[in-house]
Amino acid sequence: MNKLIIIIVSICASILLGVLVIFPEYSILSILRFDITEAEKTKDYHEEYLTELNSIKVDLEEYDDEIKKIGDSIPNDPDLPSLFNFLQRTASLNRLVLTAVGPFSTSNLKEESSLKETVLNFSLAGSYPFVKEFLSTVSRSARLIDVNYINFSASQEEEASFKFNFSIRFYSY
Repeated sequence: MNKLIIIIVSICASILLGVLVIFPEYSILSILRFDITEAEKTKDYHEEYLTELNSIKVDLEEYDDEIKKIGDSIPNDPDLPSLFNFLQRTASLNRLVLTAVGPFSTSNLKEESSLKETVLNFSLAGSYPFVKEFLSTVSRSARLIDVNYINFSASQEEEASFKFNFSIRFYSY
C-alpha cells in the first residue's frame, strides 16, 4: 500500500510540477516563437521595401537633370534680390525699362503646406512687341512664375511707348 501511495503522490507531484512550472514556460516559448515569426515577416517586408526604394532611386537617377530643374523652379526661399535682378536684366534685354517695383506679399499657399506664394507688382515702360518678348522670356525661365494681370496705359512722354503694370506670383518653400 505504501508503494501505491508513493506512486500516486509521485504522479500528482509530476502533474502539479508540469502544470505549475513547465506549462507556463511552454506558453512563453510559444509566444516567443510567434514573435520571432512576426519579426521575420516584418524584416522581410522591410527588405522588400528597401529593394523597391533602391529600384526607384536608380530610376530617378536617370531623370536627375529634370528633377534639378524642378528644384530650381521652386526654390527654398523667395530670393527676391535674384528675382529683381532677373526682371531688370530681362526687361533691359527686351528694350524695356523697369520703372517701379511695387509692394509684395508672401503667404502660405495652404495651411498644412510649406509652399509659399509671393505676389509682386512692378511696372515696365516700352512698346507692346517688346513686352510680348519679355513675357515669352519670363515663361521660359527656370523659375515658376505666373502672371496675375497686366494693365497698360499710354505714356505721356512718347507716342509709341506704353506703361505696363504687372502683378506676378512665384513660389518657394
